[in-house]
This record gives sequence, C-alpha cells and structure tokens, in this order.
Amino acid sequence: MILYDPITKKTALAHVDKFTDTKSLAGVIANFPPGTKLEARLVGGRDRSQQSKAVSDDNINRVLSELKNHSTVNIKSADIGDKGALICQQFSGQKITQFFVNFRIPLEINNHY
Repeated sequence: MILYDPITKKTALAHVDKFTDTKSLAGVIANFPPGTKLEARLVGGRDRSQQSKAVSDDNINRVLSELKNHSTVNIKSADIGDKGALICQQFSGQKITQFFVNFRIPLEINNHY
C-alpha cells in the first residue's frame, strides 16, 4: 500500500501479509498531520496458487476494511488480486463514490475532492 499526501508530497509504504495486524495501518496514517487528505494506491495479493489464494484474498479484504475506517483516505487505484484494478465509480455532483466489485466484502469509499 502506498499512502501519499498530494500537498506535502509525503509518502508512506506499507507491506501487508498474513502476519500483519491491519490495525497497525492506523499508525502509518497517524504519521501524517491530522485531517490530511491521503491518496492510497493498493498493489498486491497476487499469490493465486491454490494454497495461498484464500490468504491473499483475506489480506486484501482486511486492508480494504481497515482503510474504510479512515475517512481521510481516498483509494485512487487498486491493482490487487487476480482481477487487476476493477474499480467502479459513480459520479453525483461533487461526490465520487468508488466500490470494488470483485471481492467478498462490498466496500464503498467516498472520495474527497
């Protein structure tokens, strides 16, 4: 996961595997000033072998669920799993809503533009 502050250009990288407590991502986000609107880019979950697919999918869903708890994080792209970046966008006035349709946990994220 890449977190990026487009104003200060400050960037953080986080690697998540099956041993990672995704609640620790809150600590990464906390390294930015409070209220900072962050852009997130997700890449990974590529191990699609029979033994590892469930672990990869669980990692993806845990990260997405944790990011949903942080209203200042805007997921800009997600090239994850075996589907690549499958992101749908709905435009309504000034609000853009993105949701991921290829994962077990439906997730809706309100972007901040």
